[in-house]
Amino acid sequence: MSRMTTIKDVLEPIDGYAREVGFYLAGLEEVRAQTLELLADMSDKELSKKIAPAFPQIGGLALHLGECEFWWIEVGLAKKEITDADRKFAHLYDTTTTDFALKNYHASDCIEILQNIHRRTAETLLTCSDEDMDAVFSNDLHPDGFTGSLRWILHHLIDHESNHRGQMAMIKRIIRGG
Repeated sequence: MSRMTTIKDVLEPIDGYAREVGFYLAGLEEVRAQTLELLADMSDKELSKKIAPAFPQIGGLALHLGECEFWWIEVGLAKKEITDADRKFAHLYDTTTTDFALKNYHASDCIEILQNIHRRTAETLLTCSDEDMDAVFSNDLHPDGFTGSLRWILHHLIDHESNHRGQMAMIKRIIRGG
């Protein structure tokens, strides 16, 4: 008689962070790993393919994920003054509105950009405590203004990445005829 093996999925907080922050960071890292896996085997042509005028390009969506993560953590949370180097580093305001093919990036470039932005996020979150998770703060730099918490920002980033990764996966299947 054979025994079935039960797979146990457990999310553990990232070491070195406040427990709550570490849990959310672990969740963000899980969804990011899935995004990087989706991008890894994509050709330059696939990254820049426009399947319909209203559909974004996969490469642009990938950079958009990094852009949003950078903005919400560095500007929204940390309220850092953004430099021209930051704008270039995170492709701020230049992800889904320009033709991705003109950037001359490969999948490896998208992956590297996302990893670099995430490393910066992780560095910034090292300074946060569990008490910071629910502290409500305001930031007028958002076009609509923002009043909320770090917990909301981290939840939003996880949800945002999951939604756009779904779009990217759907476009990838369409491009590949699946």
